[in-house]
Amino acid sequence: MNNFLAALLLCSVSLSLLALLLRVLRPFLKKRFAAKWLYYAWLFLVLGLLLPVRPALFELPVAHPSAFFQAQRNASGSAGP
Repeated sequence: MNNFLAALLLCSVSLSLLALLLRVLRPFLKKRFAAKWLYYAWLFLVLGLLLPVRPALFELPVAHPSAFFQAQRNASGSAGP
């Protein structure tokens, strides 16, 4: 539970800082981007603050090869280093 609350706090703080940065840079961004793209940026921020779930983008969906070899050694009965 503590991990969830820490992750939620980290996401909230980081997105709040990003919202503050977007608000400060608005006069410069308004000249370069259409209102539609600024709207999408704010929509992204609001959705990020509303949804507490973050996908793990950098975790591999498969086991590390060393875990496979360790399981193979344990199955064969030989003690490895």
